Amino acid sequence: MQLYDRNLNKSHELNSSQFAIIGSLFLYVGWLMLNASSVFQIKYKQGLGNDYFSSHIESPQHAVMVSILSSSVSAFVTYISFNKFRKEESNQNLSLTVMNSSLAGLVMITGVCDDVNVYSALVIGFFAGLAYLSAT
Repeated sequence: MQLYDRNLNKSHELNSSQFAIIGSLFLYVGWLMLNASSVFQIKYKQGLGNDYFSSHIESPQHAVMVSILSSSVSAFVTYISFNKFRKEESNQNLSLTVMNSSLAGLVMITGVCDDVNVYSALVIGFFAGLAYLSAT
């Protein structure tokens, strides 16, 4: 009984949805690290030093939290309203659309991730999901 594929020369589809989702997940993790490290670098250059973590709203943890929140709301809005924006002749994949919308939520909050509160991140994610759906 063969438990795995032993054909190493087998060609794989590079355009498959599995590769796109894995690539999106790599982008997602990298984008979160970008937001956290950019906030850390900006605040460190401002000379906050050891008093850096006294303000929770301008910390790298807060930047990552609002980034995750914005991208999650964007993905949720896309998941809920996918059928309202989809054209009948289109063969869009729901999972790819949700992953790309999640990345759109990350893109939209990146510039202000150190200055927004949680409720603003919800609004940004909501508009990111709608903007992505209307753009595609």
